[in-house]
Formats: sequence, C-alpha cells, structure tokens
Amino acid sequence: MLRCARRINDEEARQSGLISLLFQFDGRAGAGAKLSVSHHQSRAAGGRNDQKTVQTRDEMPLRTGVVYEWGLSALIANREDRAAGRAAFQKVDAAV
Repeated sequence: MLRCARRINDEEARQSGLISLLFQFDGRAGAGAKLSVSHHQSRAAGGRNDQKTVQTRDEMPLRTGVVYEWGLSALIANREDRAAGRAAFQKVDAAV
C-alpha cells in the first residue's frame, strides 16, 4: 500500500485552512483500485477532519505525484460541492 503524507503548499488549499493530507493507495493499477484521502483543516478553519475513499475507473500510474494531484484537485472541489468533487476525480482519472 502506498502511503503519502503531505503538508499543503497549494495557495488555494491553504486559504481554506487545509494543512495536511494523507493518501493511501492499495497499489492495484487497474480499474477498481482504491484511493483513500484524509485531510485535516487548521483549528482557525474549523478543525475538520475528513476521509474519502474512491475507486478508479481506469488504470492509474503508481506515481505519488499523480496520486497527490488527483486527490488534491478533488478535495478542493469537494469542499463545498460533492458533485464537483466527483467530477474532479473523474476528470483526472480519465486523464491518466
């Protein structure tokens, strides 16, 4: 299982108070692979902790950078609008 913890440097995410992400990827490269994303917001932004697990539709390269960008774009979109979050996952999933 691929685990990747990152402090956030992305300006859009930082403005929302998002301070850290933890990704866990089950390592399967085919459709149905699972990616769990946990994120933590600063106390000033409400101190919320969330976890989301999604399954990929297509093959996804086992590159940490791809997993990171894939999860971050969806989390930013998913903050207020779950449909937009799903669309972000699908868009990036289709691109890889």
